Amino acid sequence: MNAERVIDYFSKERFTIGTSILRIIFGIIILYNYVILYSQRHLLFTNNGYATFGNSGVSLYDISNSTMYFDVVYNVGIVVAILYTLGVKGRLSSILNFIFYYSLYIRFNHIGDGGDN
Repeated sequence: MNAERVIDYFSKERFTIGTSILRIIFGIIILYNYVILYSQRHLLFTNNGYATFGNSGVSLYDISNSTMYFDVVYNVGIVVAILYTLGVKGRLSSILNFIFYYSLYIRFNHIGDGGDN
């Protein structure tokens, strides 16, 4: 079996529908995390908030301490998550969604563990 036959087999419509459903589910979960924490975002994610932030990674939120900058990045993250869920510009929105959500996760990593810890 050569590589072209394998690629043809896995690029059938039935496989792309499954990945689209998975993308929609991930997008809804990420949007849920953004929206449910929207009213508490300053308490949880800013420098004046609840958690102390270490050097555990690079985050978009570390660029400035301004609350307005934080709000802009947070709201752009919501828009990117909506675009990702809808499948607009799939590859670009996937990369941007990862960057924005990972930046939020770096700021307060307790959102990603589901409260298990």
